[in-house]
Amino acid sequence: MPTSMQDMIIVIPGIMGSTLVDLDGKELWGVKPGTLLTSIIRLGRNFDKLRLPSGIGDEAAPDGVRPGALIPIPHIVGKLFGTEGYGRLVAWLEQRFDVRQPQDGVPGNLITFPYDWRLSNRANARRIETELVPMLEAWRKASGNPDAKFRFICHSMGGLVARWFTEVLGGRELTRQIITIGTPHRGAAEALVRLSNGFDPGFGPIKIPLTGIIRSLPSAHQLLPTYRCVADDGGPKRISEVTIPDIDTAMLTDALAFHATILDHAKQETPADYRKFALKGIEQPTTTGARFVGGRLEPMNQLDAQDRRGDGTVPRISSHMPEWQDDAYAGAFGQQHATLQSDGNLHRQLFAILTAQELETYGAGENLFGLELPEVVQAGQSLPVTVTSSTGDGSLPLRVHLLDEQGTELDSQLLRNLGGGRYQAIFEDIAPGQVSVRVASATPTRPLDPVTGLTIVWDAALAEANG
Repeated sequence: MPTSMQDMIIVIPGIMGSTLVDLDGKELWGVKPGTLLTSIIRLGRNFDKLRLPSGIGDEAAPDGVRPGALIPIPHIVGKLFGTEGYGRLVAWLEQRFDVRQPQDGVPGNLITFPYDWRLSNRANARRIETELVPMLEAWRKASGNPDAKFRFICHSMGGLVARWFTEVLGGRELTRQIITIGTPHRGAAEALVRLSNGFDPGFGPIKIPLTGIIRSLPSAHQLLPTYRCVADDGGPKRISEVTIPDIDTAMLTDALAFHATILDHAKQETPADYRKFALKGIEQPTTTGARFVGGRLEPMNQLDAQDRRGDGTVPRISSHMPEWQDDAYAGAFGQQHATLQSDGNLHRQLFAILTAQELETYGAGENLFGLELPEVVQAGQSLPVTVTSSTGDGSLPLRVHLLDEQGTELDSQLLRNLGGGRYQAIFEDIAPGQVSVRVASATPTRPLDPVTGLTIVWDAALAEANG
């Protein structure tokens, strides 16, 4: 029987986790099964419709573009812009708890919150204030529970949206819990590299021009790292202490102020029943810093001679609230950023939090391993899958499974032991499209926490035909 839930659960996705539609209802960004490559191409062709005007700040979109729905299925455009979708998370909540989504004017207590991920996180936080607070009042009346509050479950950048509402806009008084999953509370060096170097996925002359769109987004700048991350002879420096090429200075300054304001407010006294939880991925190779090489930023997994790892996108040092001294009270999982919200161990942890308001012991198990994948390979090229044991264990029985966009298994292999706790498999002749790569135990006698990553097999002919 589903567990009773008197409060209102709000699910907030990460960047690019919501569909976007224009004034006529035409979808400008969205992914359906088997359509990822054409969706990315369409995203590039909609450049003029999606690029935001200079100086937009915290204003609403002037172009009439609006969010549609949460994207339920896996999609990846790059490490920073990918997720397994939110269908599994929402379905799990509906199965385990007595919740319902609003329908036909009847209030509900499970709300999915799509938003225009191009805009400043401040702007989207104001939508919580103007749209969701009235819905909470309606739920209080309908349920007969005047003490009902919000419980936010936020993936990636969605946690920054909720944090601005709870910490800055006074939403703590209406909030029971905020649970962030892989949220870059102190930013991500991956965003720094993408914004500075540009981001045009593809190969050779057949690339999709996304750099102009990404550089126009206040939200993308609010993912910039606030910690010391730029390698320097005197030690790592903050991005405010060096000159970063091709990043708008005003947007950078505003993004740093965004994080500083959240931290300042978070240090103030909070209601006794307002609780904060951070769930994060660990042991995945993760861009944590950068250094200048030939006038461009080169990503680095090591920072100040230490490899701190993370979830493959957000460094471990960034994925908990900055007002915390460390991440000792965070839940840790050996999963990648894009798939954290669908992880079975994380769901067990979520259940413990939502029912007991405590962190239990449902985090990462033993023998964790990091998964390394190219974020895109060209059709006809090989796809290497490399795994590294966190303990250097050379006896792990590992099998890797390749799944297409519909979840159908394409192939599987046992990973070859390279020695030193490293393993590898190489796949050939993979059909173009998105591929899910799932590494798990090869035998039920030695269970291991599986890790799933996403990659793209790029079809240059399709890109050229639709360019």
